[in-house]
Amino acid sequence: WQPLERLGYNLLFQINNQGIFKNQTWDQRIAVIAIDEASLKAYGRFPWKRDRYRELLAKIAPTPPHAIAFDILFPESTTDDQAFAEEIAFNGSVVLAVGVDAQNQAIAVVPPLAEVASLGHVVARPDVDGIMRQTSLYEGEYPALAITTLQVYNQSLTNLIVPEGTQIKEKPVNL
Repeated sequence: WQPLERLGYNLLFQINNQGIFKNQTWDQRIAVIAIDEASLKAYGRFPWKRDRYRELLAKIAPTPPHAIAFDILFPESTTDDQAFAEEIAFNGSVVLAVGVDAQNQAIAVVPPLAEVASLGHVVARPDVDGIMRQTSLYEGEYPALAITTLQVYNQSLTNLIVPEGTQIKEKPVNL
């Protein structure tokens, strides 16, 4: 039954993406900034220098999101680490990814970045057809990247400074 279950799961996502069901849309509070073919043509091969990500954070600083998750590993030190770490600290709502190697050992984020960002795992265990449909809530001490991002988002809502009597339209998301 598992192959049929996976097929049904895939079809639900495909149907939703085509807009067949009315009022079935993704949460508009979430934006994905993807590294796609156009990005690669504009900025060159991946991986990019940390300065590229620092520039991204600086660009969105005037209207920062409540949470920013980088689904990218930063395991090796570079000369741009300190400037990127400063931008992460200034933003205050960044989540960085932690992975695992072939021996299931954590691939840590370099210290300057790990000290100023929240961390969440991106351990992928795809199904037999190569599609990843589920993930562990925790890998060792690290919650999943999505859970950490949700925690950062909810924390940012509790830290808002608003005039007395102002109603906040966004509500924390419950797990």
